[in-house]
Amino acid sequence: MKDFNTIIQLSNSYQKHKNILNDHDRGVYRKNYKDLKPASLIVKVTEETTKSLPERDQFIIHNEVILGKRGKWYMGYMSQATYYRHRKEAYKNFIERLKR
Repeated sequence: MKDFNTIIQLSNSYQKHKNILNDHDRGVYRKNYKDLKPASLIVKVTEETTKSLPERDQFIIHNEVILGKRGKWYMGYMSQATYYRHRKEAYKNFIERLKR
């Protein structure tokens, strides 16, 4: 459950910072580079770490962290038992790689 809460927090942080960058790019509001640097770093590290994972882990983390999907999004791809088994490993691998 600890990893699940961590993943939700990471996803919320990624989504928030991605929106800041998108709003800046669209001209909704402008910030200087110094103010955008933390958002840019969070987005970059999250995306690069996700891409460095094995394919199965990458699939789960991309959907849950990058896209922010919740609930039973995995239906049609894998059974619930398979999802929960693989999700545990994907969370562990993602969090470990972020710590490096």
